[in-house]
Amino acid sequence: METKINSKLQTPEKLTSIIPAWELIDNNDELKVEDDYLKSLTKYKKTLKALKSEVKQFIIDDPILDSLEKYLRFGYFEISEVDESDFEKDAISRAPKKIPPLTGGDNGKKLNKYGDYKIWKHILTLKKNVIFVTTDMKPSVCSVGII
Repeated sequence: METKINSKLQTPEKLTSIIPAWELIDNNDELKVEDDYLKSLTKYKKTLKALKSEVKQFIIDDPILDSLEKYLRFGYFEISEVDESDFEKDAISRAPKKIPPLTGGDNGKKLNKYGDYKIWKHILTLKKNVIFVTTDMKPSVCSVGII
């Protein structure tokens, strides 16, 4: 992340290196603006570096995952075998109608296009209370459900 952003934030050449006589011009207030910009750019890059470190630490020490660990340790279920042809026919008929969980968030996917639906169908077979935790973010869909 930091490298990608920094590659777009190129430090410009100083005006005096492009136009050596720049300092001789009476109205050279642009030089102060240039210095302010360079200071701000340096501060911005340092802030990005600190943010990157903070995000890394959050991933390592995930407080949400830590609080759920005692439940997750004993709550994993293998997904049962599914008749793929019936499953896909059902998914294909539901997707255009945007019947949840097929609301269109995975439209562009080629691989595992109906993965959310497969997980949902599996959860329904458990016949138990379920807490489903995911980091899958869909820009157009935001929902919380208890099954």
